[in-house]
Amino acid sequence: MKRKKVAIILAYLQNNLGDDLFVQHLCLRYPNVDFYVMDFPHNNETLKSLPNLYFSQEMKKYFKEFDLPQLSKKAKKFYSQFDANVMIGGSIFMQHNQYWQSKLRNFKNRFSANPNTYILGSNFGPFTDPRFLTEFNWAFSKIKDLCFRDAHSASFFPDSKKIRFAPDILFSYKYQIPKQKNQLAISLISCACAGRPAFQVNKLKPNSEKYIDKIVEICAEASKRGLGISLLSFCNKQGDLNIANVVKGKCLRNGITNVKVVAYDGDADIILDELASSKAVVATRFHAMILGFLFGKAVYPIIYDDKQKYVLQDLNFFGKNCEVENISQADAKEILDCLLYPDSLNSYSAIKNEVEKAIIDSEKQFLGLDKILKD
Repeated sequence: MKRKKVAIILAYLQNNLGDDLFVQHLCLRYPNVDFYVMDFPHNNETLKSLPNLYFSQEMKKYFKEFDLPQLSKKAKKFYSQFDANVMIGGSIFMQHNQYWQSKLRNFKNRFSANPNTYILGSNFGPFTDPRFLTEFNWAFSKIKDLCFRDAHSASFFPDSKKIRFAPDILFSYKYQIPKQKNQLAISLISCACAGRPAFQVNKLKPNSEKYIDKIVEICAEASKRGLGISLLSFCNKQGDLNIANVVKGKCLRNGITNVKVVAYDGDADIILDELASSKAVVATRFHAMILGFLFGKAVYPIIYDDKQKYVLQDLNFFGKNCEVENISQADAKEILDCLLYPDSLNSYSAIKNEVEKAIIDSEKQFLGLDKILKD
């Protein structure tokens, strides 16, 4: 009898919609593989309903060892028993601070425990220390396969045969579009979230109030045009929900009553239904932008991180957008115009061909992993 394959998934599991959909998508793609993730305390209907995903206390026990100079023999023995070690996530290779060597050591321990390491769906950078690139270039040479999600990230490693790029994993996500609503979906972030790298916090935090006020202006303009407003929190832990509630409170004080807050709490369908049923999307979250395109929506990106710019470049997106640090200059009326006018460059028809190509090409994220996990 053929042995069932088993694999580890190393991912950010803090009830963040994008990361949870990555894990769900991975498990659904390989239904005959048993996947193991580190056990976590959150309620999560999306992940806990997957029949081939298991929550490992042993992984939790050994997790802190990744930060040590080297893994113990017991940890190595545990991790070596799996057919694949899958690291899946977006911004997992940023230079957070001058102590990036500890992050590198953590990464080295992850692949030293199991040489069949595959990295999917990430971007590289930003970084300021050239040694960051040199060291990770060496580290990446020791793994089986790495697929970035934008051409910019892959361009740092032109000579590597193991490194390539394909569009974001969620471009190949399958979802049934629900009945349409006359509403605008707005995904939010907290500009003051302390968990981000210092360079990002320094850029975003001073613009926090301007960001909130502009979102309220967009809500007011949408309300004038008869649209309902759905404020989406993709990750409560990172402050999205707090900002959504602040925006709703300001809207109510300004007489804008057709506004609701919808927060991801482990049930992905709650957020996906809101995105897929809306007329258009104002996307600050990276995956609100990707899913908006996937669901055939007009999208207005609010850029808080360069990773959004690079994906828009790959898609040849020429629609209107703005960066958080310049958000006070954005005009709410123009934003609604570009989302609702069918001949706008933000309309789905303007990017339809590129999105359809991205849907096909995103399957290439799994090329390396298919060789070891597909029957």
